Amino acid sequence: MLKKGYLLPVLLLFISCKNEKAAPVLNTSNYFEVLNEEFTGELAYETTSFVEKYWRVVGNTGFNKSVYKIAEELEKLGFVKEDSATSNDVLTYSESS
Repeated sequence: MLKKGYLLPVLLLFISCKNEKAAPVLNTSNYFEVLNEEFTGELAYETTSFVEKYWRVVGNTGFNKSVYKIAEELEKLGFVKEDSATSNDVLTYSESS
């Protein structure tokens, strides 16, 4: 009798399961090409060009301007400052050293 009691919930579980389509398999052979088109290094050159103008010691004007410039670029890309981030924000950054 006890075995029959387990059979009903198991049957209901199988009946209620959806038959979902499998996720499509991604073609990984061209990842390098796709990434190579996206990441040109231009932002790295621009950032380096900006920060090399300043003598940077933690807390001085050049350091602060450099940090704010990088934070501004991160925000353009969708990053959120960690202090303001919610649990839904995946991309975060922190200005702490």
